Amino acid sequence: MEIVLDEGVQFILTLQKSWDGWEKEMLFLSKVGDPRNSFLIYFPLAYHFNHNLGVSVLWTTIISEWLNLILKWVLRGDRPYWWVHESAKWQNVTIQQYELTCETGPGSPSGHSMITSAVLCLLVSWLLNSLRENLLCNMSILGRLIVTLSLWAVLMIVLIFVSVSRVFIATHFPHQVIMGTVIGLIVALVVKNYKTVLINMSGSVRYCALCSLTLVTTTLASYLFLSFLVYDPSISVTKAQKWCIKPSYIHLDTTPFYAMVRDSGATLGLGISVGIVSSAVRGGNWRGLRVGVGQLSLLSASLKVMLSILLLQLLEVISLPKSSALLFYMAGYVRCVFIPIIVILIVPIIAVWQ
Repeated sequence: MEIVLDEGVQFILTLQKSWDGWEKEMLFLSKVGDPRNSFLIYFPLAYHFNHNLGVSVLWTTIISEWLNLILKWVLRGDRPYWWVHESAKWQNVTIQQYELTCETGPGSPSGHSMITSAVLCLLVSWLLNSLRENLLCNMSILGRLIVTLSLWAVLMIVLIFVSVSRVFIATHFPHQVIMGTVIGLIVALVVKNYKTVLINMSGSVRYCALCSLTLVTTTLASYLFLSFLVYDPSISVTKAQKWCIKPSYIHLDTTPFYAMVRDSGATLGLGISVGIVSSAVRGGNWRGLRVGVGQLSLLSASLKVMLSILLLQLLEVISLPKSSALLFYMAGYVRCVFIPIIVILIVPIIAVWQ
């Protein structure tokens, strides 16, 4: 492993030197792969064009981020920006740090690569299935092959750019982003095979509340188990605070516990919103929610996507209390509960009122 880390540091140094002056572009690409985008952009985008796809995207995001959190604690991967200072060979070498460098969880596998690959793979797979039913069926075999390979090529290019950006800003070693990408693709395949089960579960507040509780308890149980028997999982936060050159680069919402909060909150919000919509539609009592499950025109779907993204960005702007970590996470949980509620429940009602 020492050889892998050494080669990784050498690659980062070469990358930062060769692409000097491209910091803004690398930071932008890193933001493209931010797991928050799957909640705030990809989920509403998918949901308002195809509701089952949107629910699948949200479940994919939740499952992949939670699994990423557990794997980070188990694998205990170092991040380049702190490892170089603790290695005798590299401690005198300077690796550049940026505003997105100082994430506080362990580094392996990369969450950006893992969650982005899972979600985008699911979206590309759905798009190809839709094209086969409509456009590709009238094309030649060569034409179908070209379209299919082109879409998968675009996906791989995006994943490569996101991965390279994470390595460039010294948040991950190369092997960590490769591992994250591969695991993410596997998660997408699993979700695709079990999407019917997940979609059916989404309509039950009881099941989603149970899933939310399970995410919290398994995460805390894993943390306590590792703390008492193996090592202190929070050591990564200590290392981030020690070796990050600017305290302002460190954010509570990059901690593993905030990932748990986001996933469990979104799970409960999904059950609440889908449960209300399903009940209202069955009862035929609320026209606004009835529209939420029907076929949408391109214009209507686009407007709902834009409104959803706007409201979710406003939700993200709300500052969480930082006087205590517990209060921060509790407030974060409540905020994340509202993510599916806004997309599935509130936006369709607003659209009807207009």
